[in-house]
Amino acid sequence: MDLEYHPDCVYDRLVVRDGPSHISPILVYLCGQHQTSIYQSTSNAIYIEFHSDQIIPAAGFKMIIESGEKN
Repeated sequence: MDLEYHPDCVYDRLVVRDGPSHISPILVYLCGQHQTSIYQSTSNAIYIEFHSDQIIPAAGFKMIIESGEKN
């Protein structure tokens, strides 16, 4: 993942929420550069928010979503 960095993620950000809506608890709040990580929801629903201010271009992000039993 490569998004514009700011300590408070005010310009570009990716927010994954642990549930079906914009008011579900935040699972992860990301901006800047991150290595591949695994985040696991507590149910069968996630809500994904992406915001970009179009000022500084970066590579963006790639997301792979899998479903299945917890190991």
